[in-house]
Amino acid sequence: VTESAKFFSRRPAPLAAGPECRSRASATPADDAKVGPGHGPGDRDSTRSSLADPAMTRSSLPEICSHTFSEAETSAIHAAAARHNATVNDVLLRDAFVVVADWNAAQDPATRRRWLRINMPINLRGVEHRHMPAANAMSYAFLTRRDSDRADPQSLLDGIHRETEAIRYWSIGLTFLDGLRFSLKVPGLMRLSTRRRRCLASLVLSNLGDLSRYFPASFVTKDRRVRAANVVLENLIGAPPIRTFTRGSMLASRYAGRLTLSLLCDPRCFSAADARTLLSKFVNRLQE
Repeated sequence: VTESAKFFSRRPAPLAAGPECRSRASATPADDAKVGPGHGPGDRDSTRSSLADPAMTRSSLPEICSHTFSEAETSAIHAAAARHNATVNDVLLRDAFVVVADWNAAQDPATRRRWLRINMPINLRGVEHRHMPAANAMSYAFLTRRDSDRADPQSLLDGIHRETEAIRYWSIGLTFLDGLRFSLKVPGLMRLSTRRRRCLASLVLSNLGDLSRYFPASFVTKDRRVRAANVVLENLIGAPPIRTFTRGSMLASRYAGRLTLSLLCDPRCFSAADARTLLSKFVNRLQE
């Protein structure tokens, strides 16, 4: 009940549109029909209404940008997390909150003092599902913080670590599935919940962990790469899908001792250059 109350009472701000898209939109105003659903003038969450690249259409394929850290950098990130009694995922979540807060403050000052929320997908597949074919056995957990929480990064990290520990211990991710089950029992509630014009998460952050663990041990070479006959997996780049007002999603994965971050942004609100700029801010913060 507490987690549900937090989710519905805390209205998060969406990720602010990129500067290049904003400048294009102001130079060539686009009518709402070109922007797509969920960005109309009556929507309070549409950060400066229809800020989108007018050249983009809903059929445009967004670019996924990525960055792979070196083995030394990846080891340093793991060591830094351990020194603070946290996991790498906790550090990624903390830095995501800080970067999104800084980004929104710079791009849209009206979002100051508002809530920010990160959607963290949770894998529900266990050992017993090892032979189950590919399927969505997953749920979501939602971490919500104030924009101002970035002022104390250490306190923010400690709070995130406590919350992720509670999510694992109490299986709080199942609350989302319980909510879906309840919505299906009330006629019209599911439709109302999914079609409301509001931001449900500022960002999605999914962490796959070490990719080699998803393959049989016989496929993993000494240098921790996956090899099948003469085919070698070099890396994996991708990102979770995004819904209206969740304008960015990030995927973290580790492979052959190197951490890779991939970022997908809504092309109606971010140009490719905007997305790369946002990713570089995240990379720079981790490197620091």
